[in-house]
Amino acid sequence: MTDNIDIEARNTNLLLPNDQEQRDISSAVARRMTKAPDVDAAWTDFKKVVESQAEGSHPSNRRTIPSRYINAVLAIAAACAILLIWILPKHTEKNTKPGITILAKTTDVTDVTMTSHDGHKQVLDGKNVSFQSSKTSVSEKEMPSIILMTTPRGKDCHLTLSDGTTVWMNADSKLEFPEHFSGARRTVRLTGEAYFEVAKDRKHPFVVETEFFTTTVLGTAFNVRAYSANNASVALVEGSVALKNAKGDQQLVLTPGHIATYMKGKRMDVAAVDTYAYTQHKEGYFYFHDVTMRDIMVELGRWYNKTVVFENPADMDLRLHFVAERKQSLPQIINSLTEMDGVDIQLGSNEIVVK
Repeated sequence: MTDNIDIEARNTNLLLPNDQEQRDISSAVARRMTKAPDVDAAWTDFKKVVESQAEGSHPSNRRTIPSRYINAVLAIAAACAILLIWILPKHTEKNTKPGITILAKTTDVTDVTMTSHDGHKQVLDGKNVSFQSSKTSVSEKEMPSIILMTTPRGKDCHLTLSDGTTVWMNADSKLEFPEHFSGARRTVRLTGEAYFEVAKDRKHPFVVETEFFTTTVLGTAFNVRAYSANNASVALVEGSVALKNAKGDQQLVLTPGHIATYMKGKRMDVAAVDTYAYTQHKEGYFYFHDVTMRDIMVELGRWYNKTVVFENPADMDLRLHFVAERKQSLPQIINSLTEMDGVDIQLGSNEIVVK
């Protein structure tokens, strides 16, 4: 049966197949239309011919097979073998390396939740939550209720605590804090990332506890990241903060424009940093300046809840400048990234693969 292919070029920008693609198409059509030769049957027939010509035990009873006949049969068999090889599907060796997974997709949790001290969980519709109260004072002996605020991947939350401190929680984060502050210190506990603008109160220091370090301030603006020991840090925008590591064997004071990085249980390292990037996520932007591809992809994977895989470990160290709005879809983000030199990213249903 002859396939009738009618191609109508409705779009003047239609991209036609190149020479190699045309050859591949012709090959596919030929394989589909051509019946595969039966090589085994050909060799069986040849064997029968040879045996029939060689009957008899005495040389005088044997008939000599003309060499031209043998050569012709061998040529036909060889041609069949070549044709069989040509029409069989070609197998391309795939790169079987599993790659390096630097972030895994989590179970789909899509709501910002607030859990009270009695275990009651409430789903929050809005992004702005205030705990400021009309109460003018709280007794230092009063035991406040503890609240756990949780943001899933893909969502953030803006909190106003009872003292007027504002907190921008990033995605995949947890913040534990009292409904009303009491006592000598205003203490909260963070897992994940948050940007703080602390209300000034010199008599009551504000303390952010994490698994890796404790940050103490009187009134300032700073960013705390504590997802894991691989990237825990404090970046100071204004004011001053005092840091103490979890072991308690190192203390330091940060000045604006500097970042303290926790180095997997080692001593904290302090360096100058452009703090503009840390203020942008609360404004609704991804902002990466001279940042490694690894850190960029971790941030994107966390926001869009995708597994992130690098096929070539060297690509993780590629440094880029990249800015995008958080409200953009992931395909839009990936398209923007792949327009940059040296970047090849494939987006799947559950993962992002850097080729």
